[in-house]
Amino acid sequence: MENKDVLIVRMLGGFSVSWNGKAIVSSSRSDDTQMIRLLQMLIHNKDEGVERSKLLVLLDEDSSADDVNHLLRSVIYNLRKKLRASGLPESTYIEFREGRYYWTDSIPLIEDARQFEVVYMWACDEEEPAKRGELFKRASYLYKGDFLPQQTRLPWVSDEDRRYREMFRECIENAAEALREKKDYCELEQLGLHASKASPFNEWETLTMEALVTLGKFREAQELYEETLQVYQKEMGARPSSSIISRLQDFSNRLEHRTASP
Repeated sequence: MENKDVLIVRMLGGFSVSWNGKAIVSSSRSDDTQMIRLLQMLIHNKDEGVERSKLLVLLDEDSSADDVNHLLRSVIYNLRKKLRASGLPESTYIEFREGRYYWTDSIPLIEDARQFEVVYMWACDEEEPAKRGELFKRASYLYKGDFLPQQTRLPWVSDEDRRYREMFRECIENAAEALREKKDYCELEQLGLHASKASPFNEWETLTMEALVTLGKFREAQELYEETLQVYQKEMGARPSSSIISRLQDFSNRLEHRTASP
């Protein structure tokens, strides 16, 4: 079985934790909120750990407990109990060393956000242009949406979400440029579709439109142009920015010119 005995953690576009194909954590119950927050922070900071003071602030935000230290101990106890009951191997799960809490090394894990970041860093360090473009493209497809979208009011989550969004923008721009150089507009079309889905309302439709026009898919390009204007109006209550309007209009003009040509 692929990734057997490895904790699979999704943090981009949503949150889930699974073990050998079985979901073991759900964030649907309100009484689990503090446990989920603590687990998310510990997993995402697996290597460097989390200072006790940061966990106290995280848990005390919505708590009326006078003794936040007792609250932390209680949440950790309940989280360990929940994880043990979920079917994970016996472990302490959460360890305390030199003033920091860590997710245990005895339960290996794969987190999608960290995977995305690792491939992004490989791309940044790669000097060979073709390999660099491929790595940026690979990283682009690893990004599936906002970082912990249900928790973005938490400062640490908001900061990470902003950082990952910027990485994604850089990945898409570099991957798109590499595809243009290769004249691989079929792949550029797919990249644009992925970018628009993973990061909506950030004007990535222009990539898809560019690819469609270049490939001669005039009807699809015209439909995308009209749909984009309607969606921005409906979902955001406003037209797209002047920059996307200008680019889309340019593609639309090219469409009209090509379809009018004998």
